[in-house]
Amino acid sequence: MTATELNRDVKRLLKNIKAAEVWPANQDYIQNGARKEFLRLYWADTKFEYMNRQSILIMLRLNLKYHFEPTHMFGIFIEI
Repeated sequence: MTATELNRDVKRLLKNIKAAEVWPANQDYIQNGARKEFLRLYWADTKFEYMNRQSILIMLRLNLKYHFEPTHMFGIFIEI
């Protein structure tokens, strides 16, 4: 997966979650489908080397809201 595809998929995930929040019938997507997609994107770049600033902030906000990954483990592999 290239950096462009990764950042595009993060933005697409945010768009899909926002759409699912509008319709209560789609809450199952957030708990199942969005979780799988979030973890796929998270583990594709655990060091956050290829995500741009906006994508990192999107992933952080989504994780804080839905707790897909334990908060104390989120971004643990970042090298400063």
